[in-house]
Amino acid sequence: MKITLTDSAIKHIKDTISSLSKNDNSILGVQFGVKKTGCSGYSYTIDFLKNSENKNLDDFTIIKNKDLSVYVANKDLKFIEGMNVDYIQKGLGCVMVFENPNAENECGCGESFSLKEKD
Repeated sequence: MKITLTDSAIKHIKDTISSLSKNDNSILGVQFGVKKTGCSGYSYTIDFLKNSENKNLDDFTIIKNKDLSVYVANKDLKFIEGMNVDYIQKGLGCVMVFENPNAENECGCGESFSLKEKD
């Protein structure tokens, strides 16, 4: 299982976790996934997995990127295997950018994607 994050993405996520941990030290790491939505079929989800949520960690694959723990629900692995995540300046703000080899098309607004057909 491979999901890579650029140094910029790792720094942004770690800074966010550090900021959130001032009030809640139960954050285990970042969770990437997908959900059915939008005009193309799927969209990415980003959340912070907390120790206090009583989720079964056997339902997740844990990927270490430097010293950041990335959690992916096993049911979502096939959708984001090989994905690269970056954090870039865009216009007046910054955004997470997902480069997913499994994605075929994005909708016009860029909020959702469809998957390549498997042989």
